[in-house]
Amino acid sequence: MTATTPSPAAPYAAEQHPAGPSGTATVPVDPPDPRTLASMVVARMHRHPDRLAVLDDERSLTYAELDRRCDTVAAGLQVAGVRRGDLVAVFLSRTVDIVAALLAVHRLGAAYVPLDPDYPAERLEFMVSDSRPRALLADAATAPAATRFGPTPVVDISTLPDGAPVDPQAPEAGDLAYVIYTSGSTGRPKGVLLEHRNTVNMLDWIHSEFSAEDLAGVLLGTSICFDLSVFEVFGTLTGGGTVIVAANGLALPEIRHRDRVTLLNTVPGVTAALVRAGELPPSVRIVIHSGDTTSRALADAVYAVPTVERLYNLYGPTEVVTWQIGSRLDRDDTAEPPIGTPFPGVGVHVLDPRGRPVADGEIGELHLSGRQVCRGYLGRPELTAERFVERPELAQGRCYGTGDLVVRDATAVIHYRGRTDFQVKIRGYRVELGEIEAALERDRRVEDGVVGRLVRKPKAVGVM
Repeated sequence: MTATTPSPAAPYAAEQHPAGPSGTATVPVDPPDPRTLASMVVARMHRHPDRLAVLDDERSLTYAELDRRCDTVAAGLQVAGVRRGDLVAVFLSRTVDIVAALLAVHRLGAAYVPLDPDYPAERLEFMVSDSRPRALLADAATAPAATRFGPTPVVDISTLPDGAPVDPQAPEAGDLAYVIYTSGSTGRPKGVLLEHRNTVNMLDWIHSEFSAEDLAGVLLGTSICFDLSVFEVFGTLTGGGTVIVAANGLALPEIRHRDRVTLLNTVPGVTAALVRAGELPPSVRIVIHSGDTTSRALADAVYAVPTVERLYNLYGPTEVVTWQIGSRLDRDDTAEPPIGTPFPGVGVHVLDPRGRPVADGEIGELHLSGRQVCRGYLGRPELTAERFVERPELAQGRCYGTGDLVVRDATAVIHYRGRTDFQVKIRGYRVELGEIEAALERDRRVEDGVVGRLVRKPKAVGVM
């Protein structure tokens, strides 16, 4: 599918997904791709040095200025002992420096572990102790709180001198790019290990789907602890666009550069609030929804804003890099939006509880394979082995079981039908009910904690 394709149900690249067993889509074997996020961003820095790369309400950086700022931050990290293969925690305020910091980590061949200053202190402390980063990046606002993280060296980017020498260490495609923590059923968050080569596949889809004009102004309204931010930062910069930093998506109406935003990427609830308030800027031509279900009613409300030209419904767990399946919703559709069809390089397998492919039109668990499947979970070999399974009869490489129940219809479009477990979504974030129970039980006043939810019976089996 391209930006001008009218049908949302058409596969993005059907010829790259030849028919496999019923309930599956196979993935071709490709030669190794040497590209990394670092190399792709640097290529844009050299191609468009004078173009605006990132803005906040106080500062702006061109691609050339961003390049120099990355060197400054990387030099500070190098003095702290950071080398290729290390992890670096990023604990920063929402400014242009948050973008420079992520790029600076990659400049040394390291991977970043995002820490949101708004997260509870206990969760942040766990993420640092679990990931054991070589250093932690902070700024004037966050450095005082960084002392809670124990002996980890803190690099305060607000004090770094410009022009310090740096010895870049280029990462390779199989190196880690970032570690994002998601909710755990036992109450212990788990770090997902994402490599450069995993993310590059998603960026290829982005650049085939969105033009330079589309990416001219992309809002960074998502926490860097949420994997939607990977698109907002790296999808934008590798496409030569401008990242516009805001505190969050709901802050869009108040930011200084609101009328430069051409693309809004967020969870459906944020768009719904903006549309209800009449606060979606007329400059926004493209809206991307993911992280939760988009209803037909919300799609109609978004398209009732006359300046919105395209609305996408995209799907994907962090373990397979942000998005792997999606659909472009047509303005005149009446059906509930589907998950959609897979990106090139992503294998889709709809399986029964015994791991056997189900027929089209039957409900099964969605498993994903292909280029975007991550390395696994940090320090959790048993969980990695459980969730990432070698299935040579279905895929080249491992399959990741998403826990999502879906139906694949006769036109290869995937429709969501529920969960196999008790995971829920809160403002787009995956939350295991077990983690909430564990938090309750840590309170000495609580003897036992049970968290439940209303379970809707799946719709009858059949093709939509």
